[in-house]
This record gives sequence, structure tokens and C-alpha cells, in this order.
Amino acid sequence: MLGKLKVLILVSVLIVLSSIMLRAEGKVSGVIFGDYYYVGANHREADLEGRNGFWIRRVYFTYDNLLDEKNKIRFRMEFNQNGDFVTKGKITPYIKDAFFQRMFNKRDSIIIGISAPPTYDVIEEIWGYRDIEKPALDLQKIRDSRDFGVAFKGKKDKISYHLFLGNGSGTDVELDKGKAFYAAVGYELPKNFFIQAYGDYDYKDADNSSYVMQIFLAYKGSIFRIGAHYSYSSFEAKGANYRQDIASVFAIYKINDKSDFILRYDAMLYPNPKGESISYLPFSAKADSNLVIAGISFAPHKSIKFSPNIKYIFYSDKIEDVKSDLYVNLTFTFYF
Repeated sequence: MLGKLKVLILVSVLIVLSSIMLRAEGKVSGVIFGDYYYVGANHREADLEGRNGFWIRRVYFTYDNLLDEKNKIRFRMEFNQNGDFVTKGKITPYIKDAFFQRMFNKRDSIIIGISAPPTYDVIEEIWGYRDIEKPALDLQKIRDSRDFGVAFKGKKDKISYHLFLGNGSGTDVELDKGKAFYAAVGYELPKNFFIQAYGDYDYKDADNSSYVMQIFLAYKGSIFRIGAHYSYSSFEAKGANYRQDIASVFAIYKINDKSDFILRYDAMLYPNPKGESISYLPFSAKADSNLVIAGISFAPHKSIKFSPNIKYIFYSDKIEDVKSDLYVNLTFTFYF
């Protein structure tokens, strides 16, 4: 029954989007990305080692309509395949964005609906390779990439801000009495440097709350761009307190107009209890982890990109029985 309902929703959405396109209102765009993957080594050993195949990790289908100079709407559908290496299933549709944006002036606006909180939207933009991997806080399931709420976003001179009051439930239905508050302030430093301070607090009830504090520093040059952030996260769930601190650094070197060299390192300073449930790249939940990503991206056309890359995860030597993980990928990305 659930499968039939998802198909019905998908068909209905596609009919609506098709009618919009035929009326030639707004702008329709999208992106598809996935991999051919090979699991060379894994902490689950026989369960995953040697696994290989193709999968589509994401499809985004976006409709933007600038109603006038001050009003905009966005609707984005996301489609993905199951990435737990265990469950079979068809490509599943979700609503990714659905919001109205009112511009007060050229830089300041209010956003109402499902949109991105400021947790790692700037990090993801400067990183620039979401098709290869998510930003660290998204990958490790510290915070969702979307929430339903009200945001104020803008910039004055070299200072940018993003305030967000949301459900704290991602795109799921709100089932608690609390709310989540997110805030980020950025400053453009001289010589192409940028710094951003971020904090949030998600209160669900007396036994379930969490907060994240983060600092991000980046350099955006014509040949290099480099970013580094440290995130301190604290969680309280039914009397159990735990931390999930992350340090991450990445560097992108522009080889030429069509090619980039990509390098990234994430250090998870505490074991992640959600590690085994991370799609496409499960982590051991027993030990601190270190993720290294290295690759080259080549774009033969502005709408096509191929990015051979490796992802290597090694764990704290405090736990002797946890082996390292190695994934070899050919990531493909198509824009339309």
C-alpha cells in the first residue's frame, strides 16, 4: 500500500511539474549524480568486501519562479536509491524544498516553508562537491539538511546572517512540543578569506535536546579554495548524554578550466552511534573515525562531470577489532 501511495505521489508531482513547464512559467532545472562503486575493504568484512555496482544517489528536480522583483517560490523534488547495502527498493521521491521568499531589499529576505538551515549551506557551497560526498555534519547525521520553518537571511557590507526557527524534524511531521533555533553570522575577511560562526539549539522535550556550535574558515581564490571547520555537538536523549565532535578540512585545486583536484579529511572525535545507518558509506559505531577523500573531477561539458575518487576510513587504534574501509568510486554528475 505504501509503495502504491509513493508512486501516486510521484505521478501527481510529475504531472504538476509538466504542466508548469508547458506553461513556460519560471525555470526548471535539475541534477543527477551517482557512482560505480567498489568496496575494497570494510569493517563488516565478508558482508561488504568485494561489493560493486552502479547506483543513483540523488536526482534533484527544481522549479523556481521569480513572481516579481520581491517574491520568489521554489519547489524541489529529491529522488534517491537505498544505500544501506542490504535493502532492495525502487528510487524513492521526497520533497526537498518548498518555500516562499519575500525580499525586503536586494540583500535581506524572509523565507517561509521547507528550506536549508544555516548549518552547512555555506560549507557545502564552498566545498562544491556534494555529488562526491555530503558535508561532514550532514554525512554523520548530526543535523538535517532541511527543516520546516521561518528564516531571515541577508547581508550588509561584509557581514552576512542567517536566522532560522524550525520544527527540528527535518522534512518529517512535527511530533513534539519543542522547536529548533539556528543562527549563523559570517564575515568576509581581506584577501579572499571568510569566517562564519554558527550555533543551534533543538529542544524537543525535557528528556531530549541537543545543540551544535561551529566555526568555519575558508579561502576562496581563483586557483585554490580551502575550508576548515570544527563542530562541537552535545546530545541528551532520555537521560543518555553523548558528544559528536568533528574536525574537517578540504582543499580544491583548479588544474585547468575543466578539471579539479579534490582532497578532504574528516576526523570524528567520538564514535557515532548512527554510523552504521549512514547511506552509501556506513561507519563503524564502535570507534572514532577518520575519513580521507581524494579524487579528480573532469567536466568534458558544462552539463557533464566525471569524478574518479577514493574514500578511505580508518578507526581509532583503541579498538583493535575494527578494520578500515576502502571505497573506490567513479562518480558521474549530469545537469539539466
